[in-house]
Amino acid sequence: MQITLDPAKNIDDAYKACDPEEALLAEDRRYVDLSDVRDDDNHLTRMIARRIKRHSAPNFHKKLVTGHRGCGKSTELHRLRAKLEDQNYFVIYLTSVRDKKSRQPFLKSEKI
Repeated sequence: MQITLDPAKNIDDAYKACDPEEALLAEDRRYVDLSDVRDDDNHLTRMIARRIKRHSAPNFHKKLVTGHRGCGKSTELHRLRAKLEDQNYFVIYLTSVRDKKSRQPFLKSEKI
C-alpha cells in the first residue's frame, strides 16, 4: 500500500492521515520513535523481545499491553512481531474483536 504524506489542509485531512483506528505496521514511514524524549532506554519492543528470548517452556513470558484507543498498542505489537520474526521466531498475531450482531468478543488472526 503506497502512502502519500501530503500536508493536511484541514482537520479532516489530518484525521485521515492519522486515523487512530489504524495500527501502523512495523515498516510504516509515519512511525515516530519517541523513546528518546520519554527517557526510555528500554523501549517496549526491545524489552519484551529480550524477555521472550530469555524465557522458555513451560515458563513463557507473558505481557499485558494496555492503553487508550489510538495510543499505539497495536503499532508497538506490530514492531515487536517484526523484531521477533527477524530473530527467527514464528509469530501468530491475534486480535480480539466483537461480533457486530451479538457483541460477543472473539479472536481473529491477521495475515500481516
